[in-house]
Amino acid sequence: MDYLDYTNWKIPTQEKEAIPLVMEKIRNNEHSVRASKNLSNLANYYLIAWKLSLEYLNLDFENPKIVDKLECFINDLRSGKLKKYVTKWVGEKGKEKLKRVAIGEYKDKKKYIQALRIYVSLRYETDNSDNIINPKFEEIQDKLLKKINKTKFYKEEKEVETLEEEEIEKLISETHSEFIARIETESIGGLREGEASSILMNGVRLADEKNPFVEIEITKSKTRTRKPKLYSKKSQERIKNFYDKRISENAKPTDKFFTKSHSAFRQHIKRLGRRVLNKNVYPHMFRASAVTNNIEKGLIKDESDMNSYYGWSFGTGTCRKYINKRKLTLKEVDKNARKKIFGDKPQPQRTIQDVEFEKKIEMEAFKKDLLKEVEEMLKNKKYVDVEEEDMTEKEVEIYLETNPTNKPINIANTKTASV
Repeated sequence: MDYLDYTNWKIPTQEKEAIPLVMEKIRNNEHSVRASKNLSNLANYYLIAWKLSLEYLNLDFENPKIVDKLECFINDLRSGKLKKYVTKWVGEKGKEKLKRVAIGEYKDKKKYIQALRIYVSLRYETDNSDNIINPKFEEIQDKLLKKINKTKFYKEEKEVETLEEEEIEKLISETHSEFIARIETESIGGLREGEASSILMNGVRLADEKNPFVEIEITKSKTRTRKPKLYSKKSQERIKNFYDKRISENAKPTDKFFTKSHSAFRQHIKRLGRRVLNKNVYPHMFRASAVTNNIEKGLIKDESDMNSYYGWSFGTGTCRKYINKRKLTLKEVDKNARKKIFGDKPQPQRTIQDVEFEKKIEMEAFKKDLLKEVEEMLKNKKYVDVEEEDMTEKEVEIYLETNPTNKPINIANTKTASV
């Protein structure tokens, strides 16, 4: 059986001697490890994972300090402090040097803990048929396994990346008709990129008297066929403009609605996003943006409707992964509350008297703050040399900050600042 070379690992000699014994137990399937047709690949899978943990520990497993060192390894691995390194040429041309460079933290952290658990379990087993743990090492193994088994890794859910409507409009304003229609279709209709590429001319139904919305028939989907609609007038105009252009180009009913390929659209959007928004933009962001923005508008917010509109399987909960919760507000809730309170009546508007009253309150607050500042300055023996009757209260404040002299000022004689 061919193993990876572990003889050069920076680990104690006792552990180097224990590795082939553990490998032999894996080959004989003495331990309940992952089933594999190729046992050589399985053993090497564990060797790669063991190299990280054993070189970090760099202690004989009979050493009493091994438990504390193991805890440090788990904490560093979990926090991302433990980095993955590669050796490559770095430096200016002609002056390159080989150097170990960090390329990020380890991704599948759970794999290294599971592999270490296998090693510790097999490391202390005897070769007899009863598979009894050597009593001498039973206490050490028990401590190590308890520490390992307590380790839990929680998968962090990344917030889905979306675009604001203003950002989408900026992209649209900087591109041409086909990409305008495509962005509109994906950012409003929430189409997958493959679905948008497969739309046919006869699959686009423009708004008319019977159907006031643009309807797009999707026949090639990874879930099921459906007919999402674009509800805004702006969307209808943009789709109609490009549809008319395709008709003027003598497009047949069975021709594709969009002529550009998926890769061409992706590259164009990537360049456009960096130039206009100074950020990375990719097609799938439009689908996620459609989900979040349509919920914010109150158009499609029921899970059942979302599954039907965006083409997700029912009961999978996929819709929740596409919602950017950070960008959702309570606009729709506020709107419904206002309807419930005021009904169809117009909401009360602020009168001129209301505005003047608010200004008066602000002015009173301003006066109080100014008086406090002046009194504080007088206490600290800061004076001003200025004709008091020629200054407003705001000017007093500015003057006191910049020109302290020897003459006290009577704030009561100053003019009232205009609002």
